[in-house]
Amino acid sequence: SNSITRSALFSILGDDVMVDTLVSGDFASIDTPLSIGIEHKSFSDFVGSLSSNRLDEQLSRLLDNYDVPVLLIDEMPAPNPGGKCTVFGSRHQVGYSWVIGSVMGWALRGIIPIMVRTPSAVAPTVSALYHVVQKEEHRVTFEPRRLLDNLRPLSLTEKVLIQFPGVGPERAAKLKDKTPEHLNNMTEAE
Repeated sequence: SNSITRSALFSILGDDVMVDTLVSGDFASIDTPLSIGIEHKSFSDFVGSLSSNRLDEQLSRLLDNYDVPVLLIDEMPAPNPGGKCTVFGSRHQVGYSWVIGSVMGWALRGIIPIMVRTPSAVAPTVSALYHVVQKEEHRVTFEPRRLLDNLRPLSLTEKVLIQFPGVGPERAAKLKDKTPEHLNNMTEAE
C-alpha cells in the first residue's frame, strides 16, 4: 500500500514529491514554513507498534524533529458492542478504550492524530497537510499546546536494566553508560 500511496502523492503533488530515507516518520516536509512529519499506520500495524513500544520511539522522534508531528491511522474500525476492535487479518481483538487512550496520550504530548477510513484517503490527506504547512502565516499562528512531556526513547541498555527489580526509568538512565563489570561490582546500596 505504500507504493500505491507514493504513486498517488506523485500524481497529486508532482515535482514536490521526493523519495528518500527519513530519520523519523513516513512522510515529511522540512522546506516549508512549518516542518511536518507524518507517521502512517494501518490499524493492525498501529496495534502491533503500540504493543511492542515501537510506536513510542517513532512518535518521540517525530516530536523531536518536526514542528507539526502527525500520526495518521487508516482502517480504524468502530468498536463492537463489547467495546473491542478486531485487528484486520487476525481474530485478535483489542479494547477500544486502550486504543483511544493511547492516541489521546500522544495528542497531549503534541502529536496530531488523524484517522482516515481507507488507505486510498492517505495520499489526499498527506497532500492537504502539506498545503497547510506551506502557508507562511501558519509559522506565526501555529502554537501547539503540549500538556505532557515527550517520552524519551529508551536505549537498549535501559530496556534491559528496567527488567530488573528495583530499577525504574530514572535509575536505568543513570546506569546506562556503566560497563557490565561496574554493574556487577556495585553494592546493594548503589
